[in-house]
Amino acid sequence: MRRYAAVMLLVLCGASTAHAQMGFGAKGGVVFATTSDESADTTYRTGFAAGAFVEWPLGTRLAVQPEALFVQKGSKLDSSLVDSSFRVDYLEVPVLVKYNLTASPGAFFVYGGPAVAFKLKARSFADFGGSTIVDDVSDDVESVEWSLVAGGGKEFKRFFVEGRYVHGMKNIDKLGSDAKTRTIAALAGLRF
Repeated sequence: MRRYAAVMLLVLCGASTAHAQMGFGAKGGVVFATTSDESADTTYRTGFAAGAFVEWPLGTRLAVQPEALFVQKGSKLDSSLVDSSFRVDYLEVPVLVKYNLTASPGAFFVYGGPAVAFKLKARSFADFGGSTIVDDVSDDVESVEWSLVAGGGKEFKRFFVEGRYVHGMKNIDKLGSDAKTRTIAALAGLRF
């Protein structure tokens, strides 16, 4: 896992110095995540995401934007008997194609592209009458996840806000159920 983080850090740092017009920045925000597991009645759990990005302009409106984000995913079990949740922390690396809808500053933008996520840790939590049981379930969760990302937002000079949907394409459950992640994120960021 450290190997993947080191490679992404080198790519992001090296890319930011390779071309004068390239931009970089940081972003973070709230994440609402669940899984598509049909064997359980799951709902969204709240987490957060934070990380960095580099933007390579391909013209006045088009750019390529790789990112490296720490993202909390998982789901909650919808049950009246027990309060339980499944939580997976990822290093997610989207490579997005971004399009500004206008050429002026303060533009609205849309983007999309693939993402690969590397599992950092996975845990299950169950609350029974005031006591919480925590289990490490890392061995039951795939170490790599593939997704498709789509979103959009608005720029305010160096500051921006955005919303995105991340649709997991790979089953992350090694035990046999069909569990693919579904994530909605509201993010804000700053260009440097």
